Amino acid sequence: MAMERLTPEDKAIVLFELYERPMGRYKLSEITGISEGVLRSFLKRLTENNLCRKYGKKGHDLSEKGREFVEKIKKSIVECKHLDAKDLTISRVDFACQIRGIVDKIDVSKTVEVRDIALIAGSTGATTILFEEGELQIPCIDFHLISRWPIVTGDIYHTFDLKNGDVIIVATGRDLIRARRGALAAALSLIGPFGLGSI
Repeated sequence: MAMERLTPEDKAIVLFELYERPMGRYKLSEITGISEGVLRSFLKRLTENNLCRKYGKKGHDLSEKGREFVEKIKKSIVECKHLDAKDLTISRVDFACQIRGIVDKIDVSKTVEVRDIALIAGSTGATTILFEEGELQIPCIDFHLISRWPIVTGDIYHTFDLKNGDVIIVATGRDLIRARRGALAAALSLIGPFGLGSI
């Protein structure tokens, strides 16, 4: 993966990992699936933009400016987690992003677009779930999620601090790297790239 091909979702994944803890290139590569060479170039660029700094032998850490940058993204993508969606999805591994403030953008055509973006990013599918009036539902389907998938619904309620109007994108894939990349690509398609394309 060449530097110029590093996608906004890849950049977001690296930034989210560094937001949680300092990390070296080897561990970042293992978690993200991005080669160490590409990470070296990206981390150098983050450092040049004062978003990142060397953190002794542990690798790299976000600067205060870097943390503020990620926190702006997290106002919209408030949580991202591994989720076992069981038979709600079609692959082995699922990853979900909780998005706030975009429910008015969601209709049937948008859910198809979200799925397609997740597929392009390497996932094998994506499901869009809305939380409205205390219920989880799939857009334009006339039943609540709990009636068809009670265990998955309970897991979503337990995993996420849901507020009315939240959207959950659940991407699925052969492995966690692909599922996560698909979920974040879909989420970013709904909220915008937040300047990730320019770093």
